[in-house]
Amino acid sequence: MHRDSPGDPGGQGPNQNDCGTWVRNINGGVFMSPNYPNTYPPNKECVYILEALPRQRIQLAFDKNYYIEPSFECRFDHIEIRDGPFGFSPLIDRFCGGKNPGLVTSTGRFMWIKFTSDEELEGLGFRIKYTFIADPDFHLHVGGLLNPIPGTILALSRPICFEELLCARELTGGYVRM
Repeated sequence: MHRDSPGDPGGQGPNQNDCGTWVRNINGGVFMSPNYPNTYPPNKECVYILEALPRQRIQLAFDKNYYIEPSFECRFDHIEIRDGPFGFSPLIDRFCGGKNPGLVTSTGRFMWIKFTSDEELEGLGFRIKYTFIADPDFHLHVGGLLNPIPGTILALSRPICFEELLCARELTGGYVRM
């Protein structure tokens, strides 16, 4: 198993002959099946766990040169992508064959990816570039209130800044009943 997380900047990348090449940087990285762009070996199982910073998502972009042995429901060779840090996290999809999956995006800050090959019929494999993108569902609501209590007024006073970029106003005092 190989993990890339902000708390592990160097990470524990796989051996070149083990599970392919894995290059990482602060904005994401690239990983590929063993031997890519040559045929991947039989009987491989490689797990990659990606972790973004809070309030970020992970986006995978598959290289155009992609081919994993096709099979019904991708039961043999395949790449399985889950929306979370575990093998039991919600399944995004299983991919195989020659149709490039294109872009795949997580709904949170973790992604679990497993590449599996069986003992027969190998293919070219894959190369995936991953990037960390802002979570579009995160809203600071500057100048507004989330779920205000009907009939109350809250006073906004001094600004509070997070990560030196995002600022909000601190709620102070009490409230006024109407």
